[in-house]
Amino acid sequence: NVAIRTVTWWGPEAGEMGLGGGIVADSQMEAEWDELSHKGQFLEAPPRPFGLIETCLVNHAGVIEHLAAHMRRLTNSAKELGFPYDGDA
Repeated sequence: NVAIRTVTWWGPEAGEMGLGGGIVADSQMEAEWDELSHKGQFLEAPPRPFGLIETCLVNHAGVIEHLAAHMRRLTNSAKELGFPYDGDA
């Protein structure tokens, strides 16, 4: 498994994106270029809204397994991604 799309952010307005692909004997230059262009389009598209979800196992007694760990993960993700979050709600 080889990473063929790698994005490195250096700050809010700067970064670098590497793209790659598998060149084989019958590869056509124009088709390969089109493929690279297509792979990078996600950086030009407006961001889509998204949210956070956390899935939990509820056991037969109706108790959420590992609830504290789930809440820590949700709290940390919200903080890292800038989501407003009230852990006491």
